[in-house]
Amino acid sequence: MGFIGEGKYASGGVWDFTFSYNNGDYAGIPATGKLMTMRDFDWWKREGDYLIENWAPIDMIDLCGQMGVDLMERLRQQVAEREGRA
Repeated sequence: MGFIGEGKYASGGVWDFTFSYNNGDYAGIPATGKLMTMRDFDWWKREGDYLIENWAPIDMIDLCGQMGVDLMERLRQQVAEREGRA
């Protein structure tokens, strides 16, 4: 894993991931029972010798896709509805 940083900010160089079975509902999406991965990426902020903040964005598009939900298609539908095209 590589790191990049400048000043008081740094980041991990690759996506991290973890494995787990989807055995429970998540955000209203029914459980699939499938083995899934969840990818994240870390950013850190430091003051002096201390890390004072950590952000870990999660790849929700990929995670929901593994559960059979296409978030980009949902977004297209919502935009079409707001524009009166649905």
